[in-house]
Amino acid sequence: MKKSQIIKTIVFCTLGVLILIFNNQLVEHANYLVGSLMIIYGIEDSIIKISSHLVKDETPKCLDDLLIVVLGVILLFLNQDKHFVPLCIIWATWAILREEWEISEVIHEYKVLGVKIVNIIESIAVIVISILFIFSPTEHHVHIHIVVLGFELILEVMFPLIEKLFEKLLHKDNEKLKEQC
Repeated sequence: MKKSQIIKTIVFCTLGVLILIFNNQLVEHANYLVGSLMIIYGIEDSIIKISSHLVKDETPKCLDDLLIVVLGVILLFLNQDKHFVPLCIIWATWAILREEWEISEVIHEYKVLGVKIVNIIESIAVIVISILFIFSPTEHHVHIHIVVLGFELILEVMFPLIEKLFEKLLHKDNEKLKEQC
């Protein structure tokens, strides 16, 4: 595992646990939490796209990442005052688009079946919760989404680790079968 992946795993798991512990206190500051995460996510995704396209000598497509950063900045300056509608719509739309991309990636790439199913179930659950979030932008749904965010941060870095573990176990099983034949 790369050093950057280890750091990301530690940071995401720590943030996820902190969000789960302090979820009640974070509701009133959700715009800062989500805005900051959107900015970080957009910048990270842009860096990944740019670095992978530099290797391929292609022009990276980072417009969607720029939009995420701009929406994150808007959330930072949003005066919430118990009026959650703009926050809910922006956050839910971002979550739906992110999960749609995740489902597409899982379907188009070969991944271990167990992890693929769990990943798709998690994505569908987030999409359903996000749709509810758009149609009922209340403090209660903000609270639910904050809890889901805590779990999402942990799962985002744990899925690749679980996937690698499954691949190693399957590889060992395949080796044993070959030896027996």
